[in-house]
Amino acid sequence: MDLIKQESTEFKISVLGESAKYDKSAKTSFRPGIFREAEAEYALDFGVRNKDSYKNIRESDFLSNIYKTVTSSGKCVSLFKVLQTNKCERNCLYCVNRKSRNTVRTSFKSDELARIFMNFYGKRYVSGIFLSSGIYESPVKTMDEMIKTILILRNTYKFKGYVHLKILPGVEDAQIEEAIKIADRVSINLESPEENLLKRIAPEKRFKEEIFRAINSIKNFDDKGLKIKSGFTTQFISGVLEETDFDLLKRTVMLYDEFKLRRAYFSGFSPVTYTPFENKAACPLMREHRLYQADFLMRLYGFKFAELPFDNGNLSLEKDPKEIWAEQHPELFPLELNNASYDELVRIPGIG
Repeated sequence: MDLIKQESTEFKISVLGESAKYDKSAKTSFRPGIFREAEAEYALDFGVRNKDSYKNIRESDFLSNIYKTVTSSGKCVSLFKVLQTNKCERNCLYCVNRKSRNTVRTSFKSDELARIFMNFYGKRYVSGIFLSSGIYESPVKTMDEMIKTILILRNTYKFKGYVHLKILPGVEDAQIEEAIKIADRVSINLESPEENLLKRIAPEKRFKEEIFRAINSIKNFDDKGLKIKSGFTTQFISGVLEETDFDLLKRTVMLYDEFKLRRAYFSGFSPVTYTPFENKAACPLMREHRLYQADFLMRLYGFKFAELPFDNGNLSLEKDPKEIWAEQHPELFPLELNNASYDELVRIPGIG
């Protein structure tokens, strides 16, 4: 349902902040027995809504759209995570904003969103922005609006803080170049590790022609000296089809090695009501957690992809991958701590 009447600022923030929660800017927090803690803390019901549901919104309600993340320098940043619009021309089978889903739709004008963010920034609620969007009318038109929002922040308000800007599939190279210039970090969601799997969950997204073309463009700009301050990231959905942990991590390693990917995020599938996948089982949070553990082993602990302990293509849900690797290599243990190198020490289960 598209709302025709004038909508309040609070209404738009609530809808477009709520709709942005599935884009990852940080790893989901995990403790045994606490499920989707990092997201549940902020989550609202994603059922069919109408405008009356939002009539009593207070500022304290939409401050829940602020998320914590850590920059490449280790600094903790409070991000205002929001969409330019949740109107979308595409019909991804899993998505809360899919075209055919009966839900409240709204949009921000660029100057309006910039003004709202600067109000939050002035009150010290936030120190950065994560801007994504549905694709309304065309990827190029929507990306233009997103870029315009950030340009207003940078040029009109002289905002020098952290900006994470989503690159939409199907945009032009010139837009990617501009995004790199004005943002600290950019990202484009791959969603699936293989083209045939992406077609089954997002039939209108083109794996090579849209997503990998954009990733190639990012690399080409980097090769020419146009660097992204905090790099580029991507996101995968785990547990939506039969993709294995092996598939997801193999693709991740390829992106690290060939395209200078800074981070991969793994979003465990969570069914959304009124979508074709609403009756699919959710991905166990432990699986998402294991993917991050394996990713960290490769990025930070010197492990090679070939060393990861897969069982029929997946990581164990019962034991962490470093512990299993250590059990498979008894010849390396015990270690004499006083003589061990750093690389040897960080491979000990429980260290790190």
